[in-house]
Amino acid sequence: MTGLSAQTPENENARRCERRALSNTATFGQKAVARLTANPAKATEIKAALADPERVLGLLGLLDGAKRQAHGYLILCPWHSERTPSCSVKLASDGTIAAHCFGCGVGGDVLSLVAAARGLDTRRDFARVVELAADLAGGSLDGYRPPVRRAVPAPRLPPPVVSVGALWAASKPVTDDADLARQLLGRCLDPAIIEDLDLARCLPQSGTIPKWAQSGSLSWWESGHRLLLPLWNVEGSLCSVHARLVEKVDGDRAKGLFPSGHTAKGLFLADSFARLLITEGIPKWWRQNEPPSVIITEGAPDFLTVATHYGCSEYAPAALGVVSGSWSDELAARIPTECRVVVKVHRDEAGAKYRDAIRRSLSGRCRVLVEGGEVARG
Repeated sequence: MTGLSAQTPENENARRCERRALSNTATFGQKAVARLTANPAKATEIKAALADPERVLGLLGLLDGAKRQAHGYLILCPWHSERTPSCSVKLASDGTIAAHCFGCGVGGDVLSLVAAARGLDTRRDFARVVELAADLAGGSLDGYRPPVRRAVPAPRLPPPVVSVGALWAASKPVTDDADLARQLLGRCLDPAIIEDLDLARCLPQSGTIPKWAQSGSLSWWESGHRLLLPLWNVEGSLCSVHARLVEKVDGDRAKGLFPSGHTAKGLFLADSFARLLITEGIPKWWRQNEPPSVIITEGAPDFLTVATHYGCSEYAPAALGVVSGSWSDELAARIPTECRVVVKVHRDEAGAKYRDAIRRSLSGRCRVLVEGGEVARG
């Protein structure tokens, strides 16, 4: 009777659905996914087996440059290129791994993390992701242990130019936000000069905020990233924005954010004179006996410091700011050879990489002064 009682209509129907799902799939990996779909408990089982952040990150090779935190790790984001860890990996309330990048806003569960680490798309390559996750868990679906093949991720682009322009046009002068103006003054930055030179604006509180202007489930306004700086390309076109946190950083919040799901590679901060030099060369009105200077800084705060220091002086140096992935040989080639270039970067490993890249690409073209030492033309 025990055997007969197990043959309930519900159980028989579930087995029939599973057999149908398996028979309609062609490959072994697809059969594994069909079985996973027919038995959701299997997915829970895999996630539960991968509930040790340190072990999972180690197996995926994501511990390099990671910072240990009270409830997990802060790692270099597997979804976008960065030099400072901004992706939080920790256990969620249900005891499974959850990842969230405060830089690009992308995140997900342990399956999403496995997909990102192996260059896969969670939806398109779901069969592969499930197999790899099962393999990491110490077993595999149907006994299948696939080799790890790293796919080449699809290239990401800046956000749509139209939506960037609309957000920038809707943004307010920094002097309109009293709290933001106070914060800028506290950093010895004059809000009036920032407004006059249009170096940055304040994110609008109302109106439609693009989906890419978010940090996780929060809009940039809600997360406190209200200071917007424009990012330009070598053609002098506004292509993206960089959002900065207004108040002091607390917890896991990143100081600066780029549009979620998009890249800022090849884009940079620049005042109007820097954009003029890059797009048109040295203007005819510039005094001939003294070549213009270009000051290259690392990051938004130093860029604003340099750009506002000289105010609206007619012969002020051009201010150029590099952010993650900004510097390129194409940008270097746009700086007129007559210019004198001063490089001001942070005194750390990341700053040293920027310094060496800038010096190498400009060597033989411009006079480059780098932190106390001049590099002559090659």
